[in-house]
Amino acid sequence: MKIDKQELLEFLRKWEKENRTEKVIKKILKTRDFIEYETISYEDVCEEYINQLQFYLNTDDTIKSGEEILEFETEYIEQVADGEVNTYNDLLEKQGISKLDYLLSEHPEYLDTISFERDKHNVYRLLSVAEYYIISDFLHRFHYELKKQAESELL
Repeated sequence: MKIDKQELLEFLRKWEKENRTEKVIKKILKTRDFIEYETISYEDVCEEYINQLQFYLNTDDTIKSGEEILEFETEYIEQVADGEVNTYNDLLEKQGISKLDYLLSEHPEYLDTISFERDKHNVYRLLSVAEYYIISDFLHRFHYELKKQAESELL
């Protein structure tokens, strides 16, 4: 059985009406895998992600079912995460050590991609990447919770 696009859109409207985003954010933060950052609004990020899902469900004719969009979340998450990273250096600096710690502990493979000659003086680039991964990883966890609830209610 598949989830219809309209069913998923209705589920997302219900999700917003019941303010489930806030509940899921609190649940994720309780796991202690993520911390709260002054400069990252998980609520704004998650709302933007839901808006993206709704937009693509309404406008993308290549998406044949709601289930399809739930399975291919990565490109939507990458778009949202990329757009939500702070662009101001003073905001990137806030809790910068914690952000870099997250990057180094959760995505050490990123260090293999940087050129120390080019990037050694650009800590802001590293902070931007750290924020990107924090947001992206958080959205993957958020998506998992959203998908789990959608499947339990719609299948």
